[in-house]
Amino acid sequence: MSELKQLISTRRETPHHAVGWWKWAMTGIFGVAEIVVRTF
Repeated sequence: MSELKQLISTRRETPHHAVGWWKWAMTGIFGVAEIVVRTF
């Protein structure tokens, strides 16, 4: 639990970095999903 709280506090200190990573992750997920849909 302590590690989880520390991770959350770290994300709160760097919201811009967390948001950027989230957008990058979602872009990658949707990109892969689109490729899978086109393949099948």
